[in-house]
Amino acid sequence: MIPNLIRSTRGTALVICFLPIIGINLSYIIAASTGTVPACFPYLDGCTSISSTGRNPPSSLVFKPALFISAVLMIRFWFMTNPWLDQLGEQSSRFRQSLIAVGAIGGIALMIYVYNLGTDGAIYRLMRRYGVTVYFGFTYLAQLLLASRLHKLALQGNNHNLLKITRIMLTLCLALLVIGLISIPVSHFMIDKRITETVIEWNFALLMHGWFFLAYKAYRCAPGPAG
Repeated sequence: MIPNLIRSTRGTALVICFLPIIGINLSYIIAASTGTVPACFPYLDGCTSISSTGRNPPSSLVFKPALFISAVLMIRFWFMTNPWLDQLGEQSSRFRQSLIAVGAIGGIALMIYVYNLGTDGAIYRLMRRYGVTVYFGFTYLAQLLLASRLHKLALQGNNHNLLKITRIMLTLCLALLVIGLISIPVSHFMIDKRITETVIEWNFALLMHGWFFLAYKAYRCAPGPAG
């Protein structure tokens, strides 16, 4: 079933919504059950980071493949937006190529992060830190660019269903921006910031991955050549 899904843009979007969410949460359940990480509700309690849930076996055997496959599919998804936008009437090839570049950089950064997770050494820590930062930053930027352009195209094409979806996509992007801005003073000014940073991380990741479900819905409202 999954191979059939990822042949289409909307199917790819659906898989990269649920695969990382399921992979991360299942990894946490495994890690908590084996005592590798504390047992809590990390979205509210922030008892452990996302990275900690997938750093060591057996949870890493779920975490790493799920996120690595997600990264590959994310890169594929951003490339597949080119013919989709073209069919919707997007005339700027520069915009389409820029969107692909930004999204692909985010996917590559996730691959780098996953590859270096669980390794020791200053260089590996640096690769993990910058990998996850670039992943979140560039994927969010690509999501914002696509949502805003789809919104514009929906207005031009008088596509009311797509317009409703893009408004939700943009609202979610705004929520992600607010969460990101909140994390700045938390990181720089809070004394006991670990728990708050971890809560922000879990919820930001959940919303960012959930955004791809809206992309799936958008594609159903305005299918392209690879639908």
